[in-house]
Amino acid sequence: MSAVVVVLAPIVVASWPVLASAVVAAAAAAGFRVAKREAPRATQVAKRSIELSIKNAEVVEDSLSPDQELAVERDGVRVIFSRDARGRFRTCVEGDFSDERLRAIGADLSGRVIQQYVYRRLSRELEQAGFTTVAEERAPGGALRLHVRRYQE
Repeated sequence: MSAVVVVLAPIVVASWPVLASAVVAAAAAAGFRVAKREAPRATQVAKRSIELSIKNAEVVEDSLSPDQELAVERDGVRVIFSRDARGRFRTCVEGDFSDERLRAIGADLSGRVIQQYVYRRLSRELEQAGFTTVAEERAPGGALRLHVRRYQE
């Protein structure tokens, strides 16, 4: 019996709904909820805000247009996913915690979003190519392994 291991780095041509659903799924799994957009109030105290540079974010950049953003929140922390003027995927984390804590929360959630996005895209593309997912397993480090099979007729 032989095994073939394929590492795929998909070229993203998906639209906003695919990324938005990945953000919502990853955020929900981490205990976040989609935030409603609010106008800043004059009495509102400014919160600490940091921007993150996320590894592998180029995977999702093309699926987000510059005018779209999605914010999620949990326990006073708000994470905003958008695309900057240069076209790069942007993650901004706001809250009343230290920069280190905000950075950790944002990095964890961004990693989950990218993983969820790639998982959804990969699953859809494999299905379109005639593959069936036989099993999924989560490795100790958080990596997800898909076992697929292509049935020949």
